[in-house]
Amino acid sequence: MIYKISVDLDGLNFYQLFNSYLNAKRMLGNKIKDIKVEWSASGRGFHILIDLNKPIPLIENILIRSCLFDDERRLRYSLNKYYIGVPDGVDVCFNYKKKKYTKPFEMPKNLTIKNLEKLADEYQEKYKNRDEKWIMVEFDKDSELDKYHEIGLELKQKLGVNYRIYRNFYKYSRWIFIVYYSGDLGGNIFKILKEHNLSVKI
Repeated sequence: MIYKISVDLDGLNFYQLFNSYLNAKRMLGNKIKDIKVEWSASGRGFHILIDLNKPIPLIENILIRSCLFDDERRLRYSLNKYYIGVPDGVDVCFNYKKKKYTKPFEMPKNLTIKNLEKLADEYQEKYKNRDEKWIMVEFDKDSELDKYHEIGLELKQKLGVNYRIYRNFYKYSRWIFIVYYSGDLGGNIFKILKEHNLSVKI
């Protein structure tokens, strides 16, 4: 049993943030003791942190997080822990990473389902200077998926950036590996990718 639910949202998608926040309040109602939102340590995403009045089963925690668009890697990790019978660490959301702390994010007090889209557009404009950059690598072999995940994790550990691997339905390559970053990290990312002999596109 667990007294909390935390949701990790990558990227500055305010529509997703506001939608997840409202859905959490709708789904949980008076089960919520406290709910707050914070910038992630990278400043490139959000955490929704929910304290509950009464504990819920671990599997319910995971199911609710999946409905609120929690990071898919966290969900996979949590399910693995749950099914091998190790409850510790099923829902961990770090507030310190790469010498940076999370910071409070003030949700709009007048947020409703009716004005969600309008407010999301306003906040997207307000924080547009935080827009992230990306570096892309295309590859074809399914057998290389693990290799690219390892490179992505290396970049995340060393530089604090995020990565994603997508199926590519629009070009000749089968997969796309994308590294998202902000600031002047591009040179460091290129250096690590070059060490792995990867051909980079911007």
